[in-house]
Amino acid sequence: MISHPYIDYYINQWQNGKIKLNQERIDLINYLERAVLSRNDIWFNESQIDEFVRFAEKWFFKLEPFQKFLISFVFLYFKDGTLVFDIYFWTMARGAGKNGLIAVLLAYFTSSLHGVNEYHAAVVANSETQAKKSFIEIHNMLKRNPELTDRQTGEFKNGLAQILNTETYSTIEYLTSNPDTKDSFGHGAVIFDEIHRYSTYEIIEVLTDGLGKVQPPRTFYISTNGFVRDGVYDKELAKAREILTHETLQSNMFPWICTLDEKEEVEDPANWEKANPMFHEPMSDYARGLFRTVQTQWGEVQRGERNKPKWLTKRMNISDVEMESSIATREEIKATNREFPDLSKCTAVAGLDFASLKDFAAVGLLFANDNNYYWISHSFIRKGFLDNYHLKISSEIPKWEKEGLLTVVNEPVISIRHVVDWLVMMREIYDFNLVVGDTYRMDHVRQGLEKAGFEVEFIRRTKSVEALIAPKIEVIFAQKRLIWGMNPLMNWYTNNVFVKRDAFGNMQYQKKDENRRKIDGFMAMFHAFFKIDEMVENEPEEFVLNEFW
Repeated sequence: MISHPYIDYYINQWQNGKIKLNQERIDLINYLERAVLSRNDIWFNESQIDEFVRFAEKWFFKLEPFQKFLISFVFLYFKDGTLVFDIYFWTMARGAGKNGLIAVLLAYFTSSLHGVNEYHAAVVANSETQAKKSFIEIHNMLKRNPELTDRQTGEFKNGLAQILNTETYSTIEYLTSNPDTKDSFGHGAVIFDEIHRYSTYEIIEVLTDGLGKVQPPRTFYISTNGFVRDGVYDKELAKAREILTHETLQSNMFPWICTLDEKEEVEDPANWEKANPMFHEPMSDYARGLFRTVQTQWGEVQRGERNKPKWLTKRMNISDVEMESSIATREEIKATNREFPDLSKCTAVAGLDFASLKDFAAVGLLFANDNNYYWISHSFIRKGFLDNYHLKISSEIPKWEKEGLLTVVNEPVISIRHVVDWLVMMREIYDFNLVVGDTYRMDHVRQGLEKAGFEVEFIRRTKSVEALIAPKIEVIFAQKRLIWGMNPLMNWYTNNVFVKRDAFGNMQYQKKDENRRKIDGFMAMFHAFFKIDEMVENEPEEFVLNEFW
């Protein structure tokens, strides 16, 4: 069996209990020993490995043991000179140094130390900002070390769009993942960064078609987990996991997967190195600082101040976050059906929502008091809509109307006067003047509200506000801090809401059914949540005459 000191060192650290590995990395070690290192027709190019490490640590940074382990397999060859692995799948938590290692790879592959002429290298990402990350690291390194770009002694020509090695005539460039603007270029190495954002293989197919014109070709898939399901990341991850089960070497992909084995392991920070190998002891200065940052963020998650699914996905590289889910469980919704305290001395924000002037409108007051939130609401439903659509709640509507939860109006469209009259009536009881709603709907109602003396505020970017507030509402439901009295209509509205996460992990509210699953009451409350904390924070303190005065 062949090996290399960097590989032996890393495996021994795990076997001696000095580092923790997740199951996929344990499977990788077993796979390598079983199917790869046991062969007699492969060899490590030790001079290239040593040159790479010296190059990295002289011009960039000191390599961690796991990085040396990874790099060893980049220079593993069959005896005929071809690479054993020419596709590398590396997935680790955010902060594990992926972009730094990419930068060293790009610079080394194009250098005279690698020794391959016109070995063009490119890093590709979904956005220009992401694609430039590693490129700029190289650019800045060259600026810090002018001897590398000196006309007499250096071998690099530094640019903001392209870096050229004047000895090998190899170039480094960054590209965005638009296949329509790319042609097969004949790269030696292509690095696809953050592939969790790739929904299709279009750009990958375009840029890998040219591989092979210069030897040896290499393709890298580098990523943290993300929120695009059934895209490139999920497919490559499934492929990588399947490779780990092979008894013999059947694939040219090197599968490196770092993640928690179970979500519950996040509770113990000693497990975090399963997802982020930077956190193995002894930690570098960079790793210690990062660990403190992640600890702080974990505290924010536990207090409900940070989006937990997004944090788990990025910081713990977990792949089983639900992309679509109900806004709250049945138990959490039932917990809202509690009696109100006296709210007459509490400041409120009014929220309203008109999904359509031809079906439902909802309005309500949101209060914050004693760490809880209270929602008093009323709905207006057009009779013509009820006559044409059978809803699950249709038989309950006459009863709920008698209980004062809603009003059925027999008019072509729901008039704003109903909403204004209800708010005016509530203003006689409760302290509020601000009404918040969606920009698209509020154009219809603003004039009537302002005429009645209300201050009106639009939510101009609903998706951005949803991304900001939805995680907070999710936590409030989970902690059972939301109360709206015995209101089965609000139960129904809320049960009709499902949360969908976009490609960036942000939460967005949608209906479970467009016509028969109305969410107006919930969205009216959501609009009020946009301003409630600000109103409470700015509320003047009650004046108390005491000995100080």
